[in-house]
Amino acid sequence: MDHRATKEADLINECGTSNKTVADVLEFVGGKISCEMEIPKIVWVKHICPGGITTTTRTIITQESYKEVAKWMDLADFLTFKATGKEVRSMCTLTCKWTFASHKMVNEKQEDNEKSVESDVPIFHQMAKGWNAEFLSHIGLVEV
Repeated sequence: MDHRATKEADLINECGTSNKTVADVLEFVGGKISCEMEIPKIVWVKHICPGGITTTTRTIITQESYKEVAKWMDLADFLTFKATGKEVRSMCTLTCKWTFASHKMVNEKQEDNEKSVESDVPIFHQMAKGWNAEFLSHIGLVEV
């Protein structure tokens, strides 16, 4: 498993002790964010970008390329995209690994006025209600 974002996860968890918004988000994901979740990983990428991420042969991400990222995807969602060509997100992945409040995203087209969470979610801009902008701002990911 990828544990490079351990420091970032620890910092986010520490913020939860003094910031109610962060504490509320952490409570939703079990009281503590894991370094294996996507949000700490993106914070890690953002912080190491000034020096870039390099392989043995080339630099694969720089500060400039970080700013140009159009979308972040979990591996499962990326594989779905590659296999189907559809840009959808798994509600399970979003909720469990991205701190997305799935209970705030309801299918307004559901018959009989029943509220239900869709199993697959289209592009992020249609899901604004599920993201906690104050939380993202507090941890330094306002651009996500």
